[in-house]
Amino acid sequence: NNGISRSTHYSSAAFVGLLILQLVLVLVQEWRISVRARVGYVRTSGSTQLTHVLAIPPPNAGRATLVPVSWQRPPPQNANASSTGDRVAVVQCHEMTFRACFSPDTSSKHGSSSMILQQKDVTMDGIWSSMDKKGLFQNDNEEEKEANLLSLFHRLRYPVELALDFYLEQWAGHGNFDSLQTTERIYGNNVQRILLPPFWHLLRDQLLAPFFLFQLLCVLLWSLDEYWYYAIFTLVTLVIFEATMAFQRLMSLQRLRDTLRHSYPLHVYRFRQWIRIQSHELVCGDIVSLSSDLHPREMEEGGGRHVPADFLLLQGNGVVNEAMLTGESVPQLKEGITNSSSSVTTSEEEQHLDMEDGAHKMSILFGGTVLVNHLND
Repeated sequence: NNGISRSTHYSSAAFVGLLILQLVLVLVQEWRISVRARVGYVRTSGSTQLTHVLAIPPPNAGRATLVPVSWQRPPPQNANASSTGDRVAVVQCHEMTFRACFSPDTSSKHGSSSMILQQKDVTMDGIWSSMDKKGLFQNDNEEEKEANLLSLFHRLRYPVELALDFYLEQWAGHGNFDSLQTTERIYGNNVQRILLPPFWHLLRDQLLAPFFLFQLLCVLLWSLDEYWYYAIFTLVTLVIFEATMAFQRLMSLQRLRDTLRHSYPLHVYRFRQWIRIQSHELVCGDIVSLSSDLHPREMEEGGGRHVPADFLLLQGNGVVNEAMLTGESVPQLKEGITNSSSSVTTSEEEQHLDMEDGAHKMSILFGGTVLVNHLND
């Protein structure tokens, strides 16, 4: 009997120890994303099995997170491109898009579908294949090439360093639905999303915080005393306090969401004609007719005509209030890229757009700024 009783005690102690170990493991996964990645996921060398990515931002730029990977087909650059099996992995993290282009490894012993090698992201050329015959999106920076080979993903590239002739003469807006759909799939629409998490998710984060769990442990210890009803009252008070904090976080996100500007109609040159769309439907490469005339909804909101996105001013002049970016109350004069480029000394080499150049910067309209006045050429 003593042997059986002693064995039962050992089994009960082992069971309790396993429960505590499991609880600690679950809590550590909630506190440390690296532990969650090691416990719930495995490293893979074949990109066909890639489902999630552990994104670790630089210091003071957010916290690490596990992000799901979505796979896309790159736009074909010729008639046979669709049969090559190329795939593009896309990751959305901290309001930024990262991409990686892969091609099948036909030399793999396990077959072409079991292993994928990283290749150059050719999708940027594919979007503008009808106008970009010289490979204007090719990256000639050797340091960046080497960095892209060492790191699997790279930031989504935008057409902001092309030749000025491309913007002024070659590009005439999206001329067909294929170009528009491909650009929309890669870059997305002009929509700023602030997601509201459910209240129970925020409360769960509050209740799983280390400090609250320490307080919960103290309450459990106090409940062993004869004043257990004080411990219950303390526990209820703590839960109400954490629920209040979660509700305040939700209301803060709601107020931030309410500060977003509403969409308004404007004219865009698509399919070789001017059409009227909403500002949230803009995509990269659109040619827009922008004026300082206010829409009735903007008159109700006040503040003037807000620039809905970042633009390169092709023609015309404008006065823009950039106080929200620079803090300067004096409006800045903006002029078309044709005027600013003519004042720059030209050389035999083809001139490209430079966002850091002072002359070219005068032709950039930043999203969120206020267009005070405009003048057509």
